Amino acid sequence: MILLFCQIFVNISKPESAVYHCALDQVGVAKEECVFIDDKIENIEGADLVGIRGVYLDRGKQDLRELLCEQKLLSNHSVLEEKVE
Repeated sequence: MILLFCQIFVNISKPESAVYHCALDQVGVAKEECVFIDDKIENIEGADLVGIRGVYLDRGKQDLRELLCEQKLLSNHSVLEEKVE
């Protein structure tokens, strides 16, 4: 399952630990089951501090589909491709 959590709805900013705990509480999963992806190192470090595996996305070198496949979080990157008619 891929889930996007919007911090704007909880009024807590990354990398405060409370935002990661709030996301875990809202989703109802253990931190060991989660992966946090971001393009800012400080946010990755914040996730790591609360026990969530943080993965850095270098937007200049790869896109999200590539990263998800590389991390074995998505088996077929074509699932996320837009269909253009």
